Amino acid sequence: MPMNDQHIFRNRREKHSGALRRPWVPGVALLTLALVTGLWLYSHFQPEARVRRASTKLAVLVQKQEEESDMALALAANRLSQQLEPQAKLSVEGYGIALAERTEIVQLFAQLRRTFARIELSGSRVAARQQPNGEILAQVVAKYRLVYHGEEKAGNGQADLWWRKTNQGWRIRHVEIYLENTESWPALP
Repeated sequence: MPMNDQHIFRNRREKHSGALRRPWVPGVALLTLALVTGLWLYSHFQPEARVRRASTKLAVLVQKQEEESDMALALAANRLSQQLEPQAKLSVEGYGIALAERTEIVQLFAQLRRTFARIELSGSRVAARQQPNGEILAQVVAKYRLVYHGEEKAGNGQADLWWRKTNQGWRIRHVEIYLENTESWPALP
């Protein structure tokens, strides 16, 4: 009896071993894995992808969901400051250059966070593309909602961020902000 059982198992192995032996399958699988990994690395580490991720993090940083302590405000302002060049400029559509230095932009950022009870951005989309001069333009489009002393303003906005490669990495050289319905906003102190 044991002889028959061994014969059955041996015949089964012999039948299926030819179908499973394909010497090129591991090579093709390895080549496919290498190609997919290479494409992912290329798309993940190219400058546009880095700037797109940094711009997305910046959009999250701008938001304020609840009252915050002075320490949390200082940390947020510091994070913003690390993304700006020393001579960064901020301009608002229709007003021209509003601020011309990193310290002024960070001070405005802190003042707005103290003033508004809530700053929300939803549905944000970020697109980045290389410019001929080597800079990368990141366009952030989002719906905004601002709450100020019980009043609420909402609309669509866009921020164009011009990123430049420096010795410290990618930094913002210029910010252009486009907002709708700014004439109906409450007066800020």
